[in-house]
Amino acid sequence: AGPARYEFTLQQGTNFVMNPQGRWPTNYQMVDGTLQSLTFTQLNNAYKQHTGNDIYQNGLTQKYRAAVSGGSDVFQYYASATREKDDGVEPTNDLNRTNARGNLTIQPSDKIKIETHMSYLTGRTNLAPEAGYGGRVWTTELMDPASVSDPAEYGFYSGLPWQYDAEYHMFQDINRFTGSVQLTHQPTSWFTQRLVIG
Repeated sequence: AGPARYEFTLQQGTNFVMNPQGRWPTNYQMVDGTLQSLTFTQLNNAYKQHTGNDIYQNGLTQKYRAAVSGGSDVFQYYASATREKDDGVEPTNDLNRTNARGNLTIQPSDKIKIETHMSYLTGRTNLAPEAGYGGRVWTTELMDPASVSDPAEYGFYSGLPWQYDAEYHMFQDINRFTGSVQLTHQPTSWFTQRLVIG
């Protein structure tokens, strides 16, 4: 209870692959009787020459939220809205989500309280192809020293990263409404009954 109170939240961050040079091992292969090696740095440089980008990106994460609450001894309210957008380390992996929430409480007497809660969530999550049939991690992990000079492969194993990006588009949509009404009755200090519908 009290005058309207406003709250604003801003969150910023980044998703990134930590230490990619040390995370992917150097691969070796005999080519024309000579043992050749290929490191992640060499593979990334070849990829960057072709596309201008690194194999894995630094994805921006951002979240914005606004809320207001207040009321009187008999009537209290709360409402908020949240917008969230996260970019992953792969171009085909990101999250877009919007959430709205509202709570309302009415207390006509010290023995009866009525509460309502409503929430709506909607958004899409795009998923990168990394579930056992290729993708950037797979084709980087198995990079091929024999094909590093081949412009059709650039040292990648099962396919070029941008080919996976163009071929596979998987996503999960969500649209969810949650609502409830709760009636609390406390006729005495030692007895409380509650009814929830939702």
